[in-house]
Amino acid sequence: MNKLNLVENNTVTVNQAVSANNIVMMSSKELTEVINQNKDHQKVTNDIRHDTVIRAIETMLKNLGHSTLQCHDKNQQLIVIPGVILKTDYRGYKEEYLLDKKHSMCLVAGYSTAIRMGVIERLEELEAQQKPAFAIPQSFAEALMLAGKLEAERAQLELENKEKEQLLIQQEEEHETFLDVFFDDNKAINIGTFAKITGVFGKIQMFEYLRNSGVMMQSNGNEPYQQYMKHFKICGIHKTPLLKCSSAKWLLNRMVKDNLISKSKKEWCYDEIKAKYSNDLDAVLAAAM
Repeated sequence: MNKLNLVENNTVTVNQAVSANNIVMMSSKELTEVINQNKDHQKVTNDIRHDTVIRAIETMLKNLGHSTLQCHDKNQQLIVIPGVILKTDYRGYKEEYLLDKKHSMCLVAGYSTAIRMGVIERLEELEAQQKPAFAIPQSFAEALMLAGKLEAERAQLELENKEKEQLLIQQEEEHETFLDVFFDDNKAINIGTFAKITGVFGKIQMFEYLRNSGVMMQSNGNEPYQQYMKHFKICGIHKTPLLKCSSAKWLLNRMVKDNLISKSKKEWCYDEIKAKYSNDLDAVLAAAM
């Protein structure tokens, strides 16, 4: 690993940073453990290394518009951005990152359902450990106050859950801008192969579906319209359109919206495409270095 150069303005201890706002944080070592426990062991046989997760965190920070810290001081605990802390070891090397709940979930957003659920469960465990012991009311007035507080918390939680549900629906609908982290932009899949995986159409019917749904032109040899060109790779002298693997979920989402496949079938098809066309998780986490 490369050594770091100290950023004086960011020298805040982890205890100061976490205790000030009672923030629950997961370490990169803990995230590595959760990923390895919940990954698909048939598709990814080797364990993910901790340094690979560190690179994935730094890639996430870069994609969010933040630069990583450069530090050479030993045994430092530095705030990179609010919610992300870097620890250095006795040599001045990166030892681990600490991520708050938001950044932990952002990191694993593109991973499997099992990995995301593992992280959620671990965060809930940490949150439960930080909650103070329940205080039994000592009078009727205290009981009334507690009942009012609990009802307010219940109403707030219900509101937050509704907002989260609406956000998930909105994200599902925003498939036009989906970018898949499991594939680089050069990988593409034959339309006939994609159709075979879905099991809904043959190759000819899939092209017909894309034309009828306004993705491709009725003429010009199945050429995609300009607004959808980013989802395809045009190859050969016949200008054959191939579906970019990074847009596989985009097209699967369209098929769900058009009631051609179920959401569970979409996930199955997507897993099949990942297994055939993506790098293993280790390579994915190390991407964009």
